[in-house]
Amino acid sequence: AYLFWLAIWAIVYLIWGQWKYHTAEFGSPEWMFDNIGHALGGILGGANGMYTLWYLFPFLYYERGRTLRWLVIYIVVPMVVGFLAIVFEGIEMAHDFQNYSTQLQKGGADTTIDIILAIVFAYAGVALWHGYSWIRKRWSSEATQEKIAELKMRIGLLREKEKQIK
Repeated sequence: AYLFWLAIWAIVYLIWGQWKYHTAEFGSPEWMFDNIGHALGGILGGANGMYTLWYLFPFLYYERGRTLRWLVIYIVVPMVVGFLAIVFEGIEMAHDFQNYSTQLQKGGADTTIDIILAIVFAYAGVALWHGYSWIRKRWSSEATQEKIAELKMRIGLLREKEKQIK
C-alpha cells in the first residue's frame, strides 16, 4: 500500500516539480499552478497522514479516547504536513542558492502562501479520508465489519488489562 503512496508522490513531483518551475513569476498562471500543487500536496499529505495513522496505530485510530484521537487527527496530522511544507520550502531555497539565482521561490510572500496552503488543505485531506472511511464502512462486506468489531473488542480487553496492571 505504501508503494501506492510513493507512486502518487512521484507523480506529483514530476508534474509540479519539473514543469514550468523556472518560468513562474509571482501572480502569473504558472505561479497559480504552483499554488495548486502545494494545495494538492496538502490534501495528499493529510490523507497520507490519516492512512499512516490507521495503518500503524489502529488502537489510536479506532478508539483511544475521543480527545486524544481528535487532537492527533486535527492538530498533529496538519502540523506534520506543515513541517514537511517548511522542509520543502527549505529545499527550494537551497536550490536557489545552488544556482545563484531566484527561480523556485518568489520571495517571502510566496513561501508563506505555499506553507499556509499545505496546512489548510491538509484538513481537506483529513476530511476526504473520513469520507472514504464512512463509505468503506457503509458499503463494505459484513466480514470486514466483523473484523473491525473484533479489533474493537480486543482493544477494550487490552485497556482493561492495562487498568489492572496500573
